[in-house]
Amino acid sequence: MATKNVKKPAQAPPEGWAGREIWRNGLPKLGRPYDFPTGPDLLKAFTDYFEYNDENPIYKTDSIRSGERAGETLYIPVKRPYSLIGFCVYHGKGEHFIRQLQLNLTGKEDENSRELSSVLAWATSICYSDKIDGATAGVYNPLIVARDLGLKEKTENTGKDDAPLFPALILKMPEGMDINLPTNTDGEGEQ
Repeated sequence: MATKNVKKPAQAPPEGWAGREIWRNGLPKLGRPYDFPTGPDLLKAFTDYFEYNDENPIYKTDSIRSGERAGETLYIPVKRPYSLIGFCVYHGKGEHFIRQLQLNLTGKEDENSRELSSVLAWATSICYSDKIDGATAGVYNPLIVARDLGLKEKTENTGKDDAPLFPALILKMPEGMDINLPTNTDGEGEQ
């Protein structure tokens, strides 16, 4: 049985590569939970997370397909997307942390709650915008982004009371003129 010569990659993953080990970045802290009691604390937490994402891209692997280096693995840096779930992982929080924070702030009118709500709305907008911009530019997969953001392409074929949006057009031809036109109706509207 012949064995193939397998080339080892000439390029190793960069130091700190978090491809499949992102969970190591945000291990939960033991003891009292890490909280963000004020707007400035939450703002600092989000800016730390955004800076981390900017400084630590995800590495996509690809192979060289031809030439002398065929078969070698390349590690291509790709921008890490901003997300509320990523924020929670980065800070060692559960995935429901943001939703619970939003619920806790609902209906509260004190200064601190308004600051926290404002920072949360700003950060949510930044995450949304980053995904839309990244999908538009081809950095992120548009289908995954659309699903994540709950965007749907919807086409309406009927109007009020299920009536067609565009009623059938009925042509009255002068007597003696006989023209057969194709139709897209099932006999509706014929006279």
